Formats: sequence, structure tokens, C-alpha cells
Amino acid sequence: MTHSTGDNPPVRFEGMGPGPWRFDAFDLVAITALINLVQIAHDAFYLAVVLVASVCAGLWRRVRRSGWFWIALAAIWTPRLVFYWEHNEDHVYLGIYWCLAIGLAMLGGSAPDILARNARWLIGLAFAWACIWKCTSPDFVGGSLFHYKLLFDFRFREGITMPLAGLASEMAAANVAAIRELRDAGSGLSHVSLQFPVAVSWLAQVMTWWTLFIEGILAILFIFPTMRLSQRFRDVSLLFFALTTYLIVPVLGFGCLFMSLGIAQCDPGRMSMRWAYFVTSLVLMATLNVF
Repeated sequence: MTHSTGDNPPVRFEGMGPGPWRFDAFDLVAITALINLVQIAHDAFYLAVVLVASVCAGLWRRVRRSGWFWIALAAIWTPRLVFYWEHNEDHVYLGIYWCLAIGLAMLGGSAPDILARNARWLIGLAFAWACIWKCTSPDFVGGSLFHYKLLFDFRFREGITMPLAGLASEMAAANVAAIRELRDAGSGLSHVSLQFPVAVSWLAQVMTWWTLFIEGILAILFIFPTMRLSQRFRDVSLLFFALTTYLIVPVLGFGCLFMSLGIAQCDPGRMSMRWAYFVTSLVLMATLNVF
């Protein structure tokens, strides 16, 4: 499949599928990028913009392959990022950076290479900074954050703590009541005692160090893509991270975005791995919207 940009040479992406239903790598990048925009459109205006853009991009291939289409989407989001920055999560900024990168790449002469380099750097730097931030946060390194999550975040408590660490429902109810009493303005308490098996503390430490390990590994694999090890394991590692993280913590803005970036950075000829990223994004979206 080719896409011509004026006087520049055609942009080539390998594809699969018959005739008019033939999908290439950029189609999968575009679809997952638009899915990500739906996830980060937190108000009616931006949701309407994304839905209209998605319909147009879905009906007309020329639209989704236009660099100006993606630059326009990034431009529409810019006032929100600049003037209402305190209301935007970090994955919103990363998603708009990716739209801008797609637009600039499609206006250039070697879009597949440009997209691949930008995707690898965005993935690698995102995980590198996440790892650095966690390493410099005493509450994270000490296990306090995951300890709290395991006891009070219902996703962790019901999906991990109760079945794996043996937290009884009576303990969970007593802990919630204790925290509620501590937060009461008229309680006068400075601390409360929490009930939990010792396995919770061990599990919090394991989750803490596993998070630092997997994020550090992903940063290395994507920042140094020419390493033989990274070429072999980076895609599997990112897919594993997405499935084991975002099925528990449903941050679809990051999950779908990393899948779009993953598709773009795949080595030439690895269309099956690109489809694996695409299917994973659909699994994340379907599972998290159902549960």
C-alpha cells in the first residue's frame, strides 16, 4: 500500500487482506490512535470531535492517511492542554504528541521509518521517566503505595488481595471503617490500626519491585532498539505488560496508546505482531468496558 505526499516518494506500509479490505500497518496505527482519543475525550465537545473524525477516517482512507488530519486533531486539543493542564492526565499529553508525530510523519517522505523511531522513543522515554519517578519516591520504593492499593482499592483488594493474600471480608470492612473514622473532621485521631495478613506486606513488596523491573526493562528495550535482545523481546514484553497491568488498573488511555505505538514500531514484515497489538487493544477495551 502506498501513500503519495506531493513531490515526496510514496510512503509504503506492508499489509494483509484481500482487495478493498486490505489493511496495512498504518491503518492499524490510525485505528488504535483514534480509539485512544476516544478514551481521553473527557467532555462532550472533544468526544464529538473524535467521533466525527473517526467516522470520516473510517469511511475515507485518504482522510486517515492525511498528515493535516492528524495535525488538526493535535491542534484542537492544544488549548485544553495549555489552559486546563491541571485537568489532564499524563497519557493525554502523550496521546496528543503521538497525533502530532503521525501528522508530521505522513507529511514527510519516509513515514514508516519516522513513525517507528518516534514510537520507540515515546515508549522508551515514557517508561524511563516512570521508572525514575518511582525510584525517587520513598512511598513507592518502600511499598506503601501498593500496600494501600491492596487494602483500599477495590480492584486490587477483590482481584488480588482477597484471593492471593487471604484478606478476609471482615478485615476489609474494618479497615474501611477505620479510615473513614480517621478522615472524619471531628474524630481527633492521628492514626488507626489496620487488619491484614502478613502476606499483604510481602505482596506489596513483590508488586513494587516487579513494577520497577518491568518498566526499567521496557525502557532499555525501546530506547536501545538495535540490541539483539530488544528486537526479540520488546514486543512480547510490552504486550505482557499491557495485559497484566491494564486488566487490573483500567487506564485505557495508556493501554490503547501503547498498542498504537507498538504497532508503529514493529520491525518491517512483522504484520502478525502488529495484529497482536491491535487485538490486545480490542481485548483491553472490551474487557474493561464490560467489567
